[in-house]
Amino acid sequence: MIIKAYSSAKKPIILAALIFVIALIIGLYASFVLYIDFSAVILPIIVLAVILLLYVIYEIIRVKHQKIIVNQDEVIKEEGIINKKKISVPYHKIDNVRTAQSFIDQILNLFTLQIDTPGEKGIEIVMVDLNGNDFRLVYSKIKEMIKLHRIRTGNEP
Repeated sequence: MIIKAYSSAKKPIILAALIFVIALIIGLYASFVLYIDFSAVILPIIVLAVILLLYVIYEIIRVKHQKIIVNQDEVIKEEGIINKKKISVPYHKIDNVRTAQSFIDQILNLFTLQIDTPGEKGIEIVMVDLNGNDFRLVYSKIKEMIKLHRIRTGNEP
């Protein structure tokens, strides 16, 4: 069974919306409290809205091109729109599978999955912003496949 999971674009969308709302509040404050002409305030807000919209579109496209695949033999991370990158780690090379979740991630039900291999500097595979259901499925399948591989090869701890 092959499992594919994609990153979520929740954080960039929420960040962009928050920045836009703050800019709008500042613009309205400048217009109504400081008596600055609203036409002088609206243009920067429109420019900011266009920039944020482009940012959100880019992030949505980027996360749709970032996936983790769990198959019978290995874990594969693929990413990139123009510059494509593929990392595969066979189960017998996986030393540790870790998870991380920031405060914001806890609110949004997002997880970071980290896969370590011995002898490598740093973490071999990092998959950020996996939604909760995908994360649980991928994490449990990786753990299951590592255990099965260790039983088959006689390296069970």
